[in-house]
Amino acid sequence: MVLWLLGMLQIILALRVVLRLVRSAGGVRIEAAAAPRSERVSIIVPVLNERVRIKACLDGLMGQSDAVAEILVVDGGSSDGTRSIVERYRSRDRRVRLIDASPVPCNWTGKAWGLYVGLENTELRSNWVLCIDADARCSPLLVSSLLAHAEGTGISTFSVATRQQLSSLAGGSAPP
Repeated sequence: MVLWLLGMLQIILALRVVLRLVRSAGGVRIEAAAAPRSERVSIIVPVLNERVRIKACLDGLMGQSDAVAEILVVDGGSSDGTRSIVERYRSRDRRVRLIDASPVPCNWTGKAWGLYVGLENTELRSNWVLCIDADARCSPLLVSSLLAHAEGTGISTFSVATRQQLSSLAGGSAPP
């Protein structure tokens, strides 16, 4: 009898998950918005040996509106010149900060450690935190669009999946 009840409960929960997936299959498209926003965003970019990709990422992030309070590049121990590139960007934009998060503790993965250290170093004046990978290329309207979407929907937390561009059928991305 107990096994039967557990089986039924498992089926009910599985149906609930399937229904949620069906309802969200199309996703919600975030519309582009350029209107100035009063809320502030801290951006965290965890990196490790991203010399090839970090320039395009930082160019896109520096092109964001003044809603971006800070751009924290959290380095887990790069040895390829990533740090010197970030320092050059820091000299061009006061919002860019390089945070040394090396060495990564053995009980952490590099990205998770970078995000943790970034969160520990954000300024309290930000209302939002945006975590982004170094290989992302951002539209200049990214942050203002995300803030407009949050305001329009009343949500306080969300995750965004972007359009992916692959350089080949094998799925690898080419360096810029």
